[in-house]
Amino acid sequence: ARTLHSSKAEGNVHVARVNCSQEKALMTRFGVRAFPSFFLVTGLDVYEFKGNRGARTLAEFARGGYKKFNVRPSKDFI
Repeated sequence: ARTLHSSKAEGNVHVARVNCSQEKALMTRFGVRAFPSFFLVTGLDVYEFKGNRGARTLAEFARGGYKKFNVRPSKDFI
């Protein structure tokens, strides 16, 4: 989050943390099976990050690398 928020060029990337103990409906809606889980939501499309978790790889995913991953159908999240 710090990496993306500190970069002026990434102004449209917002990072949030969800407490799944309190937000069980959201956890179910996104199909969270393990922690931590990372999702990118753009419009109605949702991409789940499944790579090696590190600041650089997560930032690359958020900056456009998500386009290489399969989109989860938006109907699953409505």
